[in-house]
Amino acid sequence: MKKVLLISLGLLFSSHPCFAQIEITESVFPTYQGVVDIAGVPKDAGYDKIKAWVATNFVSANDVIQFDDRNSGKMILKGNTEIPIRSVGMVIPVRVHFALTIDVRDDRFRYTYTVNDITSGSPSRSIMRDMDRDNKRIIELKALIVATFTDYMSDLRTTVISTDDDDW
Repeated sequence: MKKVLLISLGLLFSSHPCFAQIEITESVFPTYQGVVDIAGVPKDAGYDKIKAWVATNFVSANDVIQFDDRNSGKMILKGNTEIPIRSVGMVIPVRVHFALTIDVRDDRFRYTYTVNDITSGSPSRSIMRDMDRDNKRIIELKALIVATFTDYMSDLRTTVISTDDDDW
């Protein structure tokens, strides 16, 4: 079953050109890690742009940022995102609670997403214990989580390598 998941994730990432720049080095639920190439961007400039991206992409960056050390190039965030999944003809919102660690160096950054909880329904209940199952819905949800995280990192990479704000 793991082979099916890895093959489907490989097809998902290789078929979309924006994923070509995002290298996933570890993809074992609940942790996803990768290294992103930002050639030509020094550590401090990359760190500042990442922090600006956090400020514009999270509702309250001050609440999200749990650790912030520009000297070491490390930032730890805790956040959540909603992922709509289809089930029996309906769209059900699933909330993924995660920790994101970003380590910045010259020319690259490493990200580590760790899924802390997954909730659904009203009232909200945890479905994290169900994530060990190998049924079709769980496999699809895991693929959607990876695709969502990869989209975020692709957007972050675009922000970091952008020179739009440098010469205004």
